[in-house]
Amino acid sequence: MEAQEQTFRAQKEALNNIQQMLAQLLADRNTNDTGSNHNDEEHNDDERPKTEKSKESFSINVEVIKGILAQIASLTHRDELKKVEMTRSYLLEWDSVPYPPKFKPPTLHTYDGKSSRNQHIYYFRSQTGNVIDNDAIMVRLFIGTLKEVAFDWFKSRPSGSINSWTDLETRFIF
Repeated sequence: MEAQEQTFRAQKEALNNIQQMLAQLLADRNTNDTGSNHNDEEHNDDERPKTEKSKESFSINVEVIKGILAQIASLTHRDELKKVEMTRSYLLEWDSVPYPPKFKPPTLHTYDGKSSRNQHIYYFRSQTGNVIDNDAIMVRLFIGTLKEVAFDWFKSRPSGSINSWTDLETRFIF
């Protein structure tokens, strides 16, 4: 029951994010529509400022739309996983968080569950350092280091039980 509630909260949060992004898109559009008459009067001989503003507005709108599409894809993916009874212990939205531009994941030590968990965390943090300050990316990178028994441990975590990098780190050590 608790996992279902967490899933519901995550879906509600994703939908709220979509609503906020749409509201921002509409607000930007209204601002541009309201400001267009002023720009026409001020620059009737020179259309360049209006064009630059249009390009900037278009760029902002494209980013907002990309965010909305990522949120929708995340929700769609969640429903597909439910159908095949596959769950994630972390927030499913994290799967759609992109890596930073030009990011190249470091070569990370793997962990099979046969040595010290504390030592693995230490190696992982030293290899990733402050390169990433993003829970979603840290968790996804960490999962990629788990093998055999350690990966089975991770897969056995309840759906939605990991809400931050600190959650995963703490649960892994204890």
